[in-house]
Amino acid sequence: MNGLVFQSELQALMWVRAVQDELGVEERLWWICLIRSWNEAVKAGMGGRLWCPPRKGWVKFNLCGAVNEDEIGCGGVLRELDGVARAVFLGPMVAKDSLATEVGAIIIALDMFSALGWNSKCSLIIELGSKEVCCWIENNGLRPWVLLPCFREIDSRLARISNVCFAIADKIGNDLVFVLAVAGIRRPDMYKACWQSNCRGAMALVVYNCLCF
Repeated sequence: MNGLVFQSELQALMWVRAVQDELGVEERLWWICLIRSWNEAVKAGMGGRLWCPPRKGWVKFNLCGAVNEDEIGCGGVLRELDGVARAVFLGPMVAKDSLATEVGAIIIALDMFSALGWNSKCSLIIELGSKEVCCWIENNGLRPWVLLPCFREIDSRLARISNVCFAIADKIGNDLVFVLAVAGIRRPDMYKACWQSNCRGAMALVVYNCLCF
């Protein structure tokens, strides 16, 4: 039952963000109190400017890690040019800090992007919450030796995807992913979902779980 409630809340939040020019919510409060999340957004005058869309021909995957004492979670959202979410993931991570968590989240994001079959259709922007991780991606010599196996996994995936670039996410525009990362701390396993077109052209939700990274 809890899983069904979670999926319903997640789908509702994705829908709100898809029509963000007309609706606004305080995403950090969404899981706590739906009414308050709406009221806070209205008071703050929040509209559709929280998330910056990618340029034409690109899609954007926002990633984030969250730490609560000795527990760590991660989250990610893949969105198209119009802001519609096409894939999300969240769950716990076995990592020493939020930086290592973001490195692991990159692997998950690249795998989900490839699974959607978009390699030849569009380019990918991965926005991270950490400048350090971006520096590690761009400069091999700065990568911590403890995370070298993870970076080898990332490099092998990047070699199979035609065009990927990394950027630093705006703190306000990354609120949704932060919320998912915090929610992921409390989950028993990794939750993954994507929205795919069915034979009638409608969007269908595909959910699948995997073990923690």
